[in-house]
Amino acid sequence: MEKSGIDEGTWDATHLVTTNVDANQKAKYRIVSAVFLIIKTKNDKQGNIDIAGHVNRLKEDIVAIDPKMDIQQFHIKNIGKLIETTESEIRSEMHGITINKSK
Repeated sequence: MEKSGIDEGTWDATHLVTTNVDANQKAKYRIVSAVFLIIKTKNDKQGNIDIAGHVNRLKEDIVAIDPKMDIQQFHIKNIGKLIETTESEIRSEMHGITINKSK
């Protein structure tokens, strides 16, 4: 019976976020992300396979500051959303490019 699937994998992501607040009380977030993916798999048809991929992404978002919120919590919430969205987009892109090739 043919074995399929991923035996071992590494997802290493680094995100650098800068924030600037303008005179109109809008926060501009800029994220630079680098993701490295390594997949190791083995199957009967192809033998041992090691695949690696790397994606860099730059994204910006502008959000009006909520005066009712604590400013630190406001930034943490928005930066967290930005990182999650960026990683999700990269994951989808990597799935199409790299993971499908390991099957």
